[in-house]
Amino acid sequence: MLENSLNVSACDASIRNPVEFVPGSVHFCHEFWEKKILVSFPNKLEMLSWIRDGVKIEPYLNTHTDEVFNGKRVYGHYPPPYAQQNRVPAEFFPWVRSEISKWERNGVIVRQSVRVIESVSIL
Repeated sequence: MLENSLNVSACDASIRNPVEFVPGSVHFCHEFWEKKILVSFPNKLEMLSWIRDGVKIEPYLNTHTDEVFNGKRVYGHYPPPYAQQNRVPAEFFPWVRSEISKWERNGVIVRQSVRVIESVSIL
């Protein structure tokens, strides 16, 4: 719908249609957001940059941190890398498997290997 015309209502726009929505595709509608949705939005330029380029976290970080947090020293601009292992109690495993399958069908996530789902630990 948008590829042929910008003359559609916000309600009819495919960006609002959950059947046609593709995660991560809002940047394709940059012009529509600029001319139809954000016309008088006070932070229009910032919002358009988020839509076009994604949100950059740097403006929201401290310029420099030198502290101890949860027993680990945090020094510098970015927090240190941290990896949390998956832990799903057995009672929730059917729900997790169902949600992962639903997200795959909707294109939110893409399965890279069978091991991705199987690596979720059940305790």
